[in-house]
Amino acid sequence: MLVHLRCLIIQTEAEALPPSFSNLCNLENLKVIADELFPVLEEIYIEYCHELIEIPESFGDIASLNLIKVYGSPQLKELAFNIKEYVAENTGEDKL
Repeated sequence: MLVHLRCLIIQTEAEALPPSFSNLCNLENLKVIADELFPVLEEIYIEYCHELIEIPESFGDIASLNLIKVYGSPQLKELAFNIKEYVAENTGEDKL
């Protein structure tokens, strides 16, 4: 249905993303106003998103986030590590 979607901006409160979110195989850009939208989000898993070129830096502002895992998307590993460093610098905690 949305397999050709290349850019997605999420600007609404949500407790969870719909299961169909995993079918966005051509998604290249994802923008999320994360700290307000997902106030209790604890884990993010990104698997085999070969076309995705960016992880929103705002994920680092989610106080409840404990884990970002990236599998099969080598272009995103450095971005996930940068978010981890950002959280450590701003909170003094190495929690991601």
